[in-house]
Amino acid sequence: MRDISIENIRFDQVVVQDAAEYNGFHIRFMVENQRFDFLVGGKQSPFPLNIRHQFNEKEICHICGSKIYPVPIGHQVCKVFQENKAQLLRYFQKRFPSSFLVS
Repeated sequence: MRDISIENIRFDQVVVQDAAEYNGFHIRFMVENQRFDFLVGGKQSPFPLNIRHQFNEKEICHICGSKIYPVPIGHQVCKVFQENKAQLLRYFQKRFPSSFLVS
């Protein structure tokens, strides 16, 4: 496992979407060509739930170092992102504020 600074990670292809299956959001993003799904609960006061790998092939996660199998088996939580989930949510809220506005 590696020590990370959220501010120093390059997040690519970030998409914030309303979750259809619960009251909250999915924040989907890529880091170092690996896809992740950040589940955020609540719309009035968002709170972090889980950050899952969504890999198409079996590979080692560049963030946590775990061997991850392809989706759907590979819906495993990323240990490093999970430990930093509150910081990660603040990062996305600061950079994509309009995505978190409740209509």
